[in-house]
Amino acid sequence: MHVDAYRLRSLAEVDDLDLDVDLTDSVLAVEWGAGLVEQFTDSRVEVQLTIATDGEQRCAVLVPYGADWAARLQKLG
Repeated sequence: MHVDAYRLRSLAEVDDLDLDVDLTDSVLAVEWGAGLVEQFTDSRVEVQLTIATDGEQRCAVLVPYGADWAARLQKLG
């Protein structure tokens, strides 16, 4: 499932989407969801994207939340 959270204006709008109904059997990808969707699970991976000051280089940092994701990302290391 994919959500463009930048289109949402409140937690009530997030709740209306019923995103937490099938989280045990699915993957939820949320763009621009900071402050809106963290309550769904303690185990998640956030992808933080940045652009260097030269405007050319891009960097993606994976930030794990929860022991299972930290262990999985460490294996990729």
